Amino acid sequence: MFQNKIKVIIGSLVLFAIIGTFSACFSPYKGETGTININLGGNARAVGMPYPPTDINDVLIDLELRIQLQGPTGTQNHTLEKGVSSAFFTVAPGLWHVTVNAYHNAIDHYATGTGSVDVKAGQNNSVTILMEHIHLWAANGTPTVAPTCTATGIGPVLCTPCGKTEASGVVPALGHDYGGWTVTITSTCIAAGVETGICNNDPTHTNTRPIPVLPHSHVPATGICPVTGCGALTYNLGDTGPGGGKIFYVADGLSGRTLGFTLYQTAIDTVGSTAYYLEAATTNKSSSTWATSPFTQDIAGTGTEIGTGRKNTALILGTDTGAPAASACNTHNEGGQTDWFLPSQDELLQLWLNRVSANFTTTGFFWSSSQNDTGTARAYQFFLDGTYTPANSGKDNLTFSRPIRAF
Repeated sequence: MFQNKIKVIIGSLVLFAIIGTFSACFSPYKGETGTININLGGNARAVGMPYPPTDINDVLIDLELRIQLQGPTGTQNHTLEKGVSSAFFTVAPGLWHVTVNAYHNAIDHYATGTGSVDVKAGQNNSVTILMEHIHLWAANGTPTVAPTCTATGIGPVLCTPCGKTEASGVVPALGHDYGGWTVTITSTCIAAGVETGICNNDPTHTNTRPIPVLPHSHVPATGICPVTGCGALTYNLGDTGPGGGKIFYVADGLSGRTLGFTLYQTAIDTVGSTAYYLEAATTNKSSSTWATSPFTQDIAGTGTEIGTGRKNTALILGTDTGAPAASACNTHNEGGQTDWFLPSQDELLQLWLNRVSANFTTTGFFWSSSQNDTGTARAYQFFLDGTYTPANSGKDNLTFSRPIRAF
């Protein structure tokens, strides 16, 4: 019959399992080693043996063994798979403490044992270990004192791994078994919700768990989450915007960008409104001049900053109604949107810096809506290698343009 304590003798089969490397860094031992020989059972630990074991010699049969060695050079951890009877470890000389734990299905802790051995250099050193079975008690009938969720009871018990029974033993506490989960706080995109469960073993016990936050709501026209208290930006670089073009600038407050920018919308707008995105049209406009003849009209008040392109376009057309580049962008209609304009100098630069997101691959000169002086306007020359050069180009030069919009 199975006994709680089993003496494990040393000898017979060996498995060479040298785990770890002992080098010259352990200078006190000068590279000398010895061996620890651990035989783990009188019978071979055969694979496929019924579980639980019923014979005293079969305690370790069909169990995974985890061996820990602690000694002069630190700690080693080894795992012996099912069917291995013994192990042979090479270690540095000195006192080593050995701990063996046996597991069924790598989960149930079946037995444990410890021992020590003084390893001599160049010798095969043996150790005797006493293994003690760890009972896993469970109720085996009607208890005299019923367990609760948190307190143990008293009554007949059974050790499920070894089959031992006791007429009056400690019945494990039931533990909580929560179910019937109901939402008590609804999740939003800015805060996790909460749901509450009731213990099936004792309905007076309740527990809560979080409900993950929801994704942001996306409003295509604004790209701003409408949930109260949120206002998160929901477009990313490269997304298709409400005008069917590509988002190439997001004023999200990250990486040196402001959170939002001031968009000036008309020639007389001095207050502006907050916008967060710049969207590029899908195509360029054919090369054209910036102004009409005599190409020297003074367009006072144009700006270079992000947010000024739309006002610049209005200022240009307010003075030079036929200005080709501004007119081509202003009359652009795409995706049902008609608020396109010729970008300012800084807006045009962002278009190039984020050209992959904008699908903007054309090289050469491009107009901005920022005037330099009465005879020139600011432009950029874009190169195939990704570099660029700002230019003050004569207003009579033929140059490409790309409409953009802000929202």
